Amino acid sequence: MEPPDEHAKGQTAAPFRWNRDAFFAKLQADFAKAKASGRAETRLLVARELEAARADLAEMIAIARGNRIDHDRLADLREKLFELAPAVVAFPDDASSYLALAEEIRAAARVFANVEDRHALYTTLYGLRVAVEEVLLAMTEAGAKTFEVWTHDVRSKSTTSDVPSAIVNGVYVQSGDMLLSRGGAPTSALIARGSDFPGNFSHVALVHIDAQSREVSIIEAHIERGIAVSTAAEYLGDGKLRILALRLRDDHPALIDDPMLPHAVAMAALKEARERHVAYDFGMKFEDPEKKFCSEVVWAPYKEKGVDLWQVRSTMSGAGVVSWLGSLGVGSFETLAPADLEYDLQLVAFAEWRTQRSLRHDHIDNAVIDGLLVQAERGLALAAPWWKWPLAALAKAYSWVLNRFGKVGPVPEGMSAVVALRVSDLMARFAASKTNLVLTVEAFEGQQKRFPAVWELVEMAKGGGKDSA
Repeated sequence: MEPPDEHAKGQTAAPFRWNRDAFFAKLQADFAKAKASGRAETRLLVARELEAARADLAEMIAIARGNRIDHDRLADLREKLFELAPAVVAFPDDASSYLALAEEIRAAARVFANVEDRHALYTTLYGLRVAVEEVLLAMTEAGAKTFEVWTHDVRSKSTTSDVPSAIVNGVYVQSGDMLLSRGGAPTSALIARGSDFPGNFSHVALVHIDAQSREVSIIEAHIERGIAVSTAAEYLGDGKLRILALRLRDDHPALIDDPMLPHAVAMAALKEARERHVAYDFGMKFEDPEKKFCSEVVWAPYKEKGVDLWQVRSTMSGAGVVSWLGSLGVGSFETLAPADLEYDLQLVAFAEWRTQRSLRHDHIDNAVIDGLLVQAERGLALAAPWWKWPLAALAKAYSWVLNRFGKVGPVPEGMSAVVALRVSDLMARFAASKTNLVLTVEAFEGQQKRFPAVWELVEMAKGGGKDSA
């Protein structure tokens, strides 16, 4: 692996926009054609196209030079899978070959892509994620259950490394691994979708595994109580909608120099978490060591060991996003968004956990917040009515007392009473819009006999958001 391009640090790209309404309309028309053609004919078409695509991918990887792949051919291959998606969604319970190839293309993009071409990388990794999930959501519950846990070849096994490892939820995990996740709260959706490159993750944690006992500890920063340490069972039982496991690439120069570096990183993070109280950093100022938000828990100890993660810093430039996040205490809009760690090519994704039920929640929540952010762009502000200030101040005072005894109050440490009111307003708006959207989705499913596609959900949410504003 080549060292990270230091010139990429701090660079930003224009906010991502799909701008492909005509293409999405074509995909919907292709779905109708596939259903009309019948299962037998559609299966033959998909099998033929997948065989050609797999051969093309193998050839691209074989002739890759200088750790770089032919981006034009990769883009063509990605488009081919986009175009095949309607046929697979039409008859999804025999879609294992499609899902496997999509993940192989995503893995190849992570190994061979250029971090400098952020739009192309995002389109491949995020776009094929959407395609895969459209197929999973179209399956029967029993069919989708087969794909709830995804693992990537030998990188999910710790057979050659001395780094302490353990089995977590059926997957080999190593000390120093990173866990991206998505919560079900409105703020989780806002964090995941507010970046210039909207993603699916709102939180990141660091894994520590004891070398002797193999006990698994998860180090993470919580809004409610700052940096904390939990067990694997506590982490997995915390209502997460999805989890993606990442690990430093085997050929990373720092790992070649010191194979035990990830474990040293995890030990340093665990030591800090146990030795001092670190409050949550609502400002998202990642270079301030006194407070830390979730990404800093991972970034800071790796940075100390010479590995600078987030090859391209996250940016939030939309007027509505900046207004809302600023009113919630965020002070830095070039930062380390958890979702963007998925696109750091110094890392390999080796496992993912998600259920069909959690994906439905995730897609609906994404659409709700996307719809609300449209209103934010039009000038809608989060409210903190003055007549609620006295009660909020009392809640804050009560929380302050609890914090002194190491307990959690109704207003998180570091959050003002006024900000707490704005969070409450966000939650109320989100709940109202989600109620409208769920009703719309249920009606759609009753008529169409399928779950709406991502772009359909967003359009529904925009309409629902207007009614609930």
